[in-house]
Order: sequence, then C-alpha cells, then structure tokens
Amino acid sequence: MRMILVTGATAGFGKLIVQAFLEHGDTVIATGRSLNTRHEIFEKERAIYGNKLIELNLDVTDQNQIEEAYNFLRESYGSIDILINNAGYGLFGALEDTTDKEVRYQMEVNFFGTINVTKTFLPMLREKKGKIFNFSSVFGFMGWPLTSLYSASKYAVEGFSESLRGELAPHGVQVCLIEPGGYRTNFGSSLSWSQPKPGSPYNHIYQHLF
Repeated sequence: MRMILVTGATAGFGKLIVQAFLEHGDTVIATGRSLNTRHEIFEKERAIYGNKLIELNLDVTDQNQIEEAYNFLRESYGSIDILINNAGYGLFGALEDTTDKEVRYQMEVNFFGTINVTKTFLPMLREKKGKIFNFSSVFGFMGWPLTSLYSASKYAVEGFSESLRGELAPHGVQVCLIEPGGYRTNFGSSLSWSQPKPGSPYNHIYQHLF
C-alpha cells in the first residue's frame, strides 16, 4: 500500500489525482488551505474510501503548517511514498500593472511552496526511495504576453526539478516534471488578473489576446 501526498488537492488536477489514486487502492493524503472546514469537497470520496483518504490543512506558503503535516504523518503513518506538488495558481496581466505583493505571492505559492514542501518531506522520500511529481506548465518552457510572472514561476519549477532529479538519483528518489497544456479544469475560472492602471499602454493586449 502506497502513501500519496497531494498538495492543492481541492480542485482541478489535484482532486482528479486524489480520485485516481484512491481508485487504485492507495492511501491518499489530500491537502489544501483550510481543508478541514471545507467538508463538502471530499464528501463523496470520504463515504466511499473511508480511512484511505486523509485530509489535512496545508497552505504551502506557511512553513509551520508544512512541518505540522510532516510531524503528523511521521507519527501516525511513518512515511510517504509519493509527493505530488500540485498547489499553484495563475497570475496574469502586464508586468507594469502588477503590485509588488502580487509578484511575490505568485512566486511564494508556485515556486517557494514547491521547494519548501519538497525539502521538508525529503527525509521520508529518501527512506522509501520514493517519487516526486512537480507540476509545471507549458508556460514553463514558453512565454506569452500577460503571463510573465506565471511563466517565471513555472520556469523556476522546471529548473528546480531538472537539477533535483540528478541530485536525488543516487538516493533512489525519482523526480518527475509534468507540463500540462490546456485542460478542462477550473484553472481559467480561478485565474488572478492584475488590474490595468488607468490609461495602461497594454490595454490593447488585454482586449485582443484573451
């Protein structure tokens, strides 16, 4: 029986991954922000799979929550076999129209969140000679107007993953990079857009690109 930890499990690819591993017979630790107060998200899966589904609060930008999750899983289950770093979101808009807070939060979630979760759980993964799956995007190897910050965060995940693969290979840990294109998830509807400033010189791109 494998133990699978999934970040950003409350919607989109994350929830589909949880369902797929549960159907396969694995035990899945589904994580998300304030998940323990959002009982409706996994109501169906909870009824079908019982204790095969473990739900944990985990905001990947909060190191304390990451360490709490690690300590809980170490004490209760010993280890994990697979880590799936799926948590992330898209910030679109012209660079000049973004705030410093928006810029930093995009990197905090998509890049530093991936790093901090991975770093914290590496002792377990080395013990089990496990696997790490990092979600990037087609925007992780190609840029497009109004996606500079999202692309930058995903390019960073690409470089991190490619380097880490060689670093962990001698320890028997496999690092995999996933680069989805357009899929019918809730990604588009959950995008964050920077607000164009009055008279923004990029208004024509906003109007015609998307």
